[in-house]
Amino acid sequence: MDRDTKIVLLTSDKQADAENLQAVIEEIEKKVEDMVFGREDLQHDEDLRDIISKQSRLTHQAHAFLEKADWKAQLGSIGEMQVTKMPKIVQSLLYLLGFTREEVCEPKTNCIFWKKAKIFVHEEMPKRMATY
Repeated sequence: MDRDTKIVLLTSDKQADAENLQAVIEEIEKKVEDMVFGREDLQHDEDLRDIISKQSRLTHQAHAFLEKADWKAQLGSIGEMQVTKMPKIVQSLLYLLGFTREEVCEPKTNCIFWKKAKIFVHEEMPKRMATY
């Protein structure tokens, strides 16, 4: 990470970011509650209600992620890095989202090819996260 990026990260308004995130979380929770309590078939089965609410929450979070420009910018900053700290985690996430080894790794190895993979992180990963 270069010094300019680090200065920006250190001087960002963390309290405003936390309040913004809390407002988004509350909005998502309200949507999930409205959806779950509006369905009659979920009122009698607590396990099914829990599963449906978690799935709905994940879907709403993915769509919020695609809509928020500042969240996309943070993901874009990962793609701008020359070297990643934890390549295995990024590689595992890409595999989980359906990318193949040939798309992510160096030829005939299992080592992540960051120059190729960072394109997916910025462009394709948010879309696949929303449809996961």
